[in-house]
Amino acid sequence: MKKNIFALLFVSASAFAGINEWSESYSQGTSEYTNTVNGITLLLSCPEQGNGLGDYGISLKDAKGNNLKSFTVSLSGTIFNGPDEASNDASESNLKLLFKDIRKYDAIVRVSGKTITFPKAKANIIPNPDSHKFNCQAF
Repeated sequence: MKKNIFALLFVSASAFAGINEWSESYSQGTSEYTNTVNGITLLLSCPEQGNGLGDYGISLKDAKGNNLKSFTVSLSGTIFNGPDEASNDASESNLKLLFKDIRKYDAIVRVSGKTITFPKAKANIIPNPDSHKFNCQAF
């Protein structure tokens, strides 16, 4: 009986952590969208009004929360290099395309010789750059 209760509590807690699906949080003027698979977290950042408190971009974190330095994200054949932040017009354009496509496709991430698939489950919470509600601000 104790094992069943523990398993139920574990599954319940995991359901709210953005495991294998996108989740949203907000802190210091920045919306963050995360998806965690096998302890690796794909993070999209979306600061409002260019507040300087966060970067508009994409990053990848290991299970300890450390940023991974070099990775690629493939979305239906389009490859994005990460980490990336909207520091100029070209990178801002790429990130808008990534935000748009990640809502439609599973993200295939390659890092350190490993391939991780981040499912698009609940990706509709990520803002669509073509919408008037998209308020991510770059540089």
